[in-house]
Amino acid sequence: MTFEYQDFSSVTKSTIIENPTWDIINLHLNEISMTQKSYFILSQGDNYIQCAGAKAKLTVEYKSIKHYRFSLKAIDNTPASINYSYGIIQIMKSEQLRLIHALDIFETFYKTGLPSNDYVLNELNIVYS
Repeated sequence: MTFEYQDFSSVTKSTIIENPTWDIINLHLNEISMTQKSYFILSQGDNYIQCAGAKAKLTVEYKSIKHYRFSLKAIDNTPASINYSYGIIQIMKSEQLRLIHALDIFETFYKTGLPSNDYVLNELNIVYS
């Protein structure tokens, strides 16, 4: 398992931690902000969870064979966006999550290697070349 995050306050800009503890992941996720640490990736083999944004407004994605974005159970297809250090991510309003959701999703993936069942997974139509 690897944990990666971008940190604009450091020289390397990207830090990768091999076999992190949950406490390390939790510590760094709690520092999410649009300008310093705005994205995180937790991967296990070819599968990963990633989030981007800030504490009050972020989005979380899961990639396995297909690529998904987590959504709250109350579906709201109103267009919304997430700002992070590399720009803007277009999402649906129900895909706009908070830090507490990201912590829950990351912890479930950390412990089980699977996405959390407490959210809806919206399949994204992303073509990989």
